[in-house]
Amino acid sequence: MRTGSAFESSSKAPSFLAENTSPASEPIRTKTIENLQSMLNKLNHFRQEMLSQIHELLGRSATIRDLLLEEVSQWQIRQRLVCIGEKCDTSLERLEERFTKNAEILFQLLHLLMMLKGMYEKMTYQTDPLKDQLPLLVKRLQEQIICLLKSAFVVEVQPKMQVPNKRPLVLRTSHKFSVRARLLVKLLDRNNSLEVKIDIDRDATNLTGFRRFNILTSSTKTLMMHDPQKQGLVCDFKYITLKEKKISGTGKGNKGISEGSLPVTEELHIITFTLDYCYQGIECQLQTSTLPVVIVSNANQISSAWASILWFIMLSRDTKNQLFFSKPPAATWAQLSTVLSWQFSTATEQGLNKHQLKMLGEKLCGPGVSSQSTITWDQFSKEATASSPKNNSFSFWTWIDGILLLIQEHLLQLWGKRLIMGFVTRKNEQRLLKRKRAGTFLLRFSESISSGGITFTWVDFKNDGSPEFQSVEPYTRKELECLSLPDIIRDYQLFANEVVPENPLLYLYPDTPRDEALGSYYKERQKVSTTEQRKYLNRRLIRVSTQPGETQVTDVNELLPISKELVADELQNPEHKMKNFLLDKEDPFLVQSNEEQQQPSSPFDIPQLRVDDPDFQGLLNLENICSDIPGNDIDDLLRLYSKVEV
Repeated sequence: MRTGSAFESSSKAPSFLAENTSPASEPIRTKTIENLQSMLNKLNHFRQEMLSQIHELLGRSATIRDLLLEEVSQWQIRQRLVCIGEKCDTSLERLEERFTKNAEILFQLLHLLMMLKGMYEKMTYQTDPLKDQLPLLVKRLQEQIICLLKSAFVVEVQPKMQVPNKRPLVLRTSHKFSVRARLLVKLLDRNNSLEVKIDIDRDATNLTGFRRFNILTSSTKTLMMHDPQKQGLVCDFKYITLKEKKISGTGKGNKGISEGSLPVTEELHIITFTLDYCYQGIECQLQTSTLPVVIVSNANQISSAWASILWFIMLSRDTKNQLFFSKPPAATWAQLSTVLSWQFSTATEQGLNKHQLKMLGEKLCGPGVSSQSTITWDQFSKEATASSPKNNSFSFWTWIDGILLLIQEHLLQLWGKRLIMGFVTRKNEQRLLKRKRAGTFLLRFSESISSGGITFTWVDFKNDGSPEFQSVEPYTRKELECLSLPDIIRDYQLFANEVVPENPLLYLYPDTPRDEALGSYYKERQKVSTTEQRKYLNRRLIRVSTQPGETQVTDVNELLPISKELVADELQNPEHKMKNFLLDKEDPFLVQSNEEQQQPSSPFDIPQLRVDDPDFQGLLNLENICSDIPGNDIDDLLRLYSKVEV
């Protein structure tokens, strides 16, 4: 730049210099002009340097912003995976700190640019760099700030009901749920309150046939600063409920006017938060959305709804694709097996091992399953499994979810200690047991019960050394409510012709003695004094099976013989009941009857016998019973039992 050009081209000389043109004043005038020109050159240089540095800072800020956007994107991916069971860190404190610091720098730059704008308005010249560059810098900086703010507005806690279902993203009409939004930029103008509005299916133009919902309770909340040391600007929507809108011309439960619309468990709905943000002259509207939710009206739809959430999060890259299930893609076994293991680790704190996953893979894809084998949505959630009964067919997912519930309610400790093999085919079951000693048993889940069932299979050997395998009819959640599985295994009895009933379950696979493996889970038996006069004989509930055969339950048309050993056990342990050594053909799970009930509850029940009956008093004096019971007394007692009419 030529010296003096900025001054000469931008303004006229001061009036006092122009008026005083005497030869004596010329040196002063020239000196003054040179000083002013020097000052203007310095000002121009400083402005150019400042603008250059601001350009550089904005470039670095853009790089930081891009990194923050990538971090937010990775956090959102982690959050989606956590929703379906993955274990990862989804805390926002560090991310919030970085967003806030970057925003503070940008707002400081904006303040600097506003100061430069004021300086420009007070003093400018023809080649002033502020004239052209300042508006562009302000616009660029404002765009960066707004972009940062929009990416900083996130859903911290996805929609979740507290009861009856604790799985996120599955909601039920008329049931309360909660959701939380958070602004990661902790900059708030105390003079302006920030209101957050919540909507559902805000952009529903393409959702023909979908149900519509109203949000009950308040749909707006104020963004609050909660504990600045720990939390940022959060907006907690608690106790929200949804109510289905009634569509004109449709009946109750009708989803809409479109035929061929998706089932309710495949409808994906999105909840949106809107915030009008204002701070230091920046005004913008921020929006963030939840992951798609499935809204059901009945509890029996929750399991299918969760299957939809699993499939969507596992396979969809577009979190706003509400028509995903109009043509759902297939999953690879590598993808699905990982998600299935997450379901068990989340519900039971114990995932699936490779052997269990292999069995499940073969159940879905057949022998030779590989990581790239594909499974369709229908295979996973709709088509009946090959092992389900024809009169009560169910899908693979229904079976898996029933087992998850069974473990949670009754088998959590055993599953956590890996005492349950769980998923194993009959073929592999026999292959494993035939190499073990007699009495070795393993625990596996039934493949024919949709609500979850567990059974045990043990091995014995014939006289010729060939293995023989026996399995009991599976125990369901209903039965395990009355008797725990460890107690069932401890007291299990097998009846065989002319053989004293015995417990065939001796070693838990691979070779752990039964009581060593399960002893810590047994319930303590109630101790009763044998010298105490009692109105009735005590009893306890046990499980029994008849002589092994191809079927697990055989017809029982008469009372099974009661051995001397059993009677001795009854006398030594009054809490044992004789009736439970009998097998009910229709319901092998015998339930204790009320003590006051005088009539037998079924044709196979032995009536309650009074200890103070004269027949008993003549046969046996209970006060003198000891561990050594005379044989004649036992024979007399057996004869007495044989006289009981059924």
